[in-house]
Amino acid sequence: MTLVAEAQARLLLERTRLEGVRMLFERGYRGRGDLDQATFAFLQARDMVIRAQNAVKTAQANIRLLKEHLRPALQLELTAAVRNAEMNLELVQKQSAGKLAELAAWKESAGRELRRTHYWLQRFENWVKKCKVYAPAEGIVVYGDGRSWWSRYIREGSVVYYRMTVLRIPDLRRMQVELEVHETVLDALREGQRAEIQVDGIEDRVYTGTVTRIERVPKRRREWHERSVNVYDVVVKIDGEVERLRPGMTASVRIHTGVRRGALVLPATAVFRRGGRWWCFVVSGEELEPREIDLGVSNERYVEVVKGVAEGEAVVADPYALPPDRFPAVPERFREGPVAALR
Repeated sequence: MTLVAEAQARLLLERTRLEGVRMLFERGYRGRGDLDQATFAFLQARDMVIRAQNAVKTAQANIRLLKEHLRPALQLELTAAVRNAEMNLELVQKQSAGKLAELAAWKESAGRELRRTHYWLQRFENWVKKCKVYAPAEGIVVYGDGRSWWSRYIREGSVVYYRMTVLRIPDLRRMQVELEVHETVLDALREGQRAEIQVDGIEDRVYTGTVTRIERVPKRRREWHERSVNVYDVVVKIDGEVERLRPGMTASVRIHTGVRRGALVLPATAVFRRGGRWWCFVVSGEELEPREIDLGVSNERYVEVVKGVAEGEAVVADPYALPPDRFPAVPERFREGPVAALR
């Protein structure tokens, strides 16, 4: 009866709410959606009252059925269930001994696994502690080694590898210059050659230094669209201690490799290698004539031409920068060379 009373109370509440919403709707304070919602809630409450009344009637019929017919049968069934439970209890007691032994073995195995997990946890915690890097001295922290391609990708969340240089603290009193030189001037460089360094922003002083390292392999291109001109890393160590220099500053370096007066020279970008020989493109009217040349000494900007071109002849300063409309002027047998790579 409590369920019926609750349903009737909700029905009364929803009827009152519906009448109020209908009155507000007629006066324009509520919309059609509010009226429909209140009507739907009232219908639900009325349906709940009907279901509660039916449930009460069904429960009363079930009670009569239970007292008159099902109770004796249920007593017999429960008596049989008790006897069956006693038999099952005896069987479980017999089986429990083996199960207890099995659980004891599992507990021992779990204990060993727990001890192994604690061991690895301690190791991991120790490794995490070692991930904290402490500076051995004061200075400026620089990412990477400055030469590897991954130096510019070192940031929070990056993956690091074994023996990978992540941070450096350079000695600001002793500095060196890292520069790139064209492949055409590499033969003229030797370790131990003297050099002059002019640092941008420090115009009142020219530093001196010595070539200490010349890479044997060309520098890897960082982007696919970079020109396929080979350059090599060269390191020049600045003499003595310095005070005004900082890592990352730009400098111009002049390496003393020798002096050649009255030489015929071309820009270093004007020559290219093909078939183990040096070539350049000479402008001949509307055509580009590939000319084999012999090179002499060179510097970072120019190469000496010993044989192959004469003073006054027009030469393409950068074959890799030829516009597309000049491609037909290139001889057929050279269209598979450096120019074709830019198509």
